[in-house]
This record gives sequence, C-alpha cells and structure tokens, in this order.
Amino acid sequence: MILRKGRRETSTIEVMDFRKADFDKLRELVGKVPWEARLKGKTTEESWKYFKGTLLRAQKQTIPLCRKDRKYGKRPAWLNKEILHNLKIKKESHKKWKLGQITKDEYRQATRECRGKIRKAKAQNEIKLATGIKGNKKTFYKYIKSKRKTKDRVGPLLSEEGEAVTGNLEMAEMLNDFFVSVFTEKSGGVPNVVNTSRERVSLEDRIHKEQVKNHLGKLDVSKSPGPDEMHPRILKELMIELIIGKYITALQVLEEMHELNNSQML
Repeated sequence: MILRKGRRETSTIEVMDFRKADFDKLRELVGKVPWEARLKGKTTEESWKYFKGTLLRAQKQTIPLCRKDRKYGKRPAWLNKEILHNLKIKKESHKKWKLGQITKDEYRQATRECRGKIRKAKAQNEIKLATGIKGNKKTFYKYIKSKRKTKDRVGPLLSEEGEAVTGNLEMAEMLNDFFVSVFTEKSGGVPNVVNTSRERVSLEDRIHKEQVKNHLGKLDVSKSPGPDEMHPRILKELMIELIIGKYITALQVLEEMHELNNSQML
C-alpha cells in the first residue's frame, strides 16, 4: 500500500513557553522571599537546595509548558503572507494553463515572479540572521543545522566497566569526570581569603552584589537549561530579585572553604 501523505511526528518533549510567561508574577514571588532569614544557619548544600526549590516552584506557577516543535509541518521563517499569495496565484495559473485558459508564457511569468520573490525573501532572512547573531545565536545555528544533511549526536559512551551509557545525565557526568581528570587547577586554595598574618578577612569585603549582578547579566539566554533545570533567561529576568539570594549563598560557600583551609593549616 502506498501512502500519499506521511505521518506527522508528534513531540513528547515539553519546554517552557516564554511567550505566555508571566515574568511580573515570577518577580513578585521570588522578590518577597526573605532570603537572609531562610538561608541563615543552613549549610551550602541546604542553601542551594532551598534556593533551587524556591525558584523552580515559582517558575512552575508562572511559566507554562508546551510541546517542542518538530521540523515537519513548520513554516520556514522567510515564508510570509505575500509569498503564500504568490504561491496560490502560481498554482491557479497552472490549473488555468492545463485547461487552456491562459498561455504557457503567462504561466511561466507567474512562476518566475513567485520564484524571484522566494529567493529575495530567503536572502533577506539570511542577512537578518547574520546581522543579529550576537543577540540571537540560537536562531542562527538552528538555521545552519537545518541545512546540514547529517545530524551529529553525542553517545552512546562506553564506561570504564565496558558498559554502554545512553542516558543524558549519565553521559554528562562521564564527560565531566573526563575533563576534570585532564585539566588541573594552577592555584590551590581560596585566593585572598586569608591575609599574610593569617587573620580572618571579611568576605563581605571580597564579594559584592555588583559582581553577582554582572555575572547574571552576562548569561546567554539562548542557552538551554542544564540538569538543574534552571534556564539562563529566567535567572537573567530575575537578576535584581536574585542578587541577595545568590550573594548570601556565595558567601556561605566561601565561608565553608575558608574554615576548611584554616583547619588544614592547623
């Protein structure tokens, strides 16, 4: 049996729909959290779990999920209403030519006009992608990927025990362990935490909120979230609200490292 139409593939992968996100509500939920009181007395691990859990709960309440689009059945970016109208005219001209209502030259003229507008629209779309690559890298590389005939995928990987690893999280951990084994830190310990007289230095003087703000401001919103499920765009949108939470958590991390270095010196 020959099928005229292919079966449309339905995606089961769900991603955050930022078009319907309520960022004002998200800022309100995160902004009213008393970070200093909630994180007081907690260890670094406990502080991180509370921070992550609070953010993900607020994210779930304000950002809906949608199924990830598939390539099949999706219109290209250059296909606008004008070109759709010209394609319709071309199709009608073909029918009229077959019925003898118009000449072949008239049909060819409609075809040339439609083809010319398509080429122009494609060129304009490529120029737009190239000029806006700094602000939207994801769209540019998505277009490049769509032009490739082969699809490169990571894995499966072979573990030290000789077993095939196919899970995304397991493969990420294997690659992370490999990079850690080949790259070594040049500096040991925490710099500028203890002065020459081995007196305790106030970490509030070493870490400033503006530094945390600058790091959050440099996040690439086109990147996908990692295993922690925290999207860079959300962190950047909540830059002001998260400064205190990030700031206190960073202080607690350095505090514990400072205490560890002191115990090793003794």
